[in-house]
Amino acid sequence: NRLASSSLGEYRFCPDGDPQNLDFEISVRDGDYNCIFCKSGTHTVAAVKRSGNEVVVEGKFQGTLEDDRGISGRYKLAFG
Repeated sequence: NRLASSSLGEYRFCPDGDPQNLDFEISVRDGDYNCIFCKSGTHTVAAVKRSGNEVVVEGKFQGTLEDDRGISGRYKLAFG
């Protein structure tokens, strides 16, 4: 599985062009349910491990939304 063999480190967050393995793209909704997209940023993969039939990816992200607000956080995603 290509995902399970992914390298740890920094990947594109809100990429331009064709997405690559482990690139992230994010959008949020404001109070009026308008979609605000991310315009730049990075995310850092800290762990990639197998858990049963799933691959679990953990890391953190930081970016800037289209309205120039910053966004950051941590994630733990399971892919089956």
